[in-house]
Amino acid sequence: MIEQVSLSTSRLILRPFSLTDATELQRLAGYKVIADTTVSIPHPYNLSIAQNQIKTYQQDFIEGKAVHFAIALKETNQFISIVINL
Repeated sequence: MIEQVSLSTSRLILRPFSLTDATELQRLAGYKVIADTTVSIPHPYNLSIAQNQIKTYQQDFIEGKAVHFAIALKETNQFISIVINL
């Protein structure tokens, strides 16, 4: 099985998602203004939705459907955004 790699710069890490990212993902994606600009983010966006989405990311990668990277601050590993390659 191929594992998703992590990439880093001097300030950021692009890495596979972890369930520990769910709370911050829910907070960021839960803003109505964010949901209004996408077709794939429901509003309200609760914690269980975030957790379930993160659980699908590894399977999407294995099946070659998509690659989801969590963007995190290198110094703290705090999740700050997402990159999706379909």
